[in-house]
Amino acid sequence: YGQVYPHPAIKDAVIIRPDEHDASEVLPEGRELVVSRRCAEAVLRGSNVFIPGMMGCSPHAAKGDLVTVLCDVHDRFLRGASTHILSTRKLDPKRMKGFVANHMHEVADDKKQQFRLNNSKLSHLYGDTNRSDDPSFPELPEGIVVIGKGVMQVDRRVAMSAKEGLGCVMTQCIFRAPPLNGLLPGLMYVQNLPSIVVGHVLDPQPGERILDMCASP
Repeated sequence: YGQVYPHPAIKDAVIIRPDEHDASEVLPEGRELVVSRRCAEAVLRGSNVFIPGMMGCSPHAAKGDLVTVLCDVHDRFLRGASTHILSTRKLDPKRMKGFVANHMHEVADDKKQQFRLNNSKLSHLYGDTNRSDDPSFPELPEGIVVIGKGVMQVDRRVAMSAKEGLGCVMTQCIFRAPPLNGLLPGLMYVQNLPSIVVGHVLDPQPGERILDMCASP
């Protein structure tokens, strides 16, 4: 699963650096599942897919189906969308929120960077991405990337209507990170480094009352 080592300056922090798979090993197959950007970030850290992060899937996706997990980097999908991205290589405007075709490329660079796969990896998956005029080398729509594959734990109806629960168990991911859900409950949490640093800078003392307006968990 990569490297695990203590942070050089923060004694109560451990860094987990996952291995990166060759994206060519994650070949799209089966039905498809579209997840939100935040959900995809959790998956890349080792999580499975939970129902609140599931935005759309193939029309007849059922429990036990193998699905290719796609991330919509720009969070454009309305929850409950029926998607046919892998077969058509297109997005359906009727399934998207505030969709304006001319504005699809007006997105923040930081969102693009988090899920950008280099051209060599994309060429293994979808052919030469610079040859979009050649139908034998199709590419996914802008902002849609493959992050792995998994097995549906619920059928489509539950996935698109329930508010909680496990939706898809990941069997393959472009990053290999260990799942930490339920590991040392109450003692260890997965956090980004800035969230860890805040606690040290605040330096709370016994008897003080601290109100964290964005606490998680």
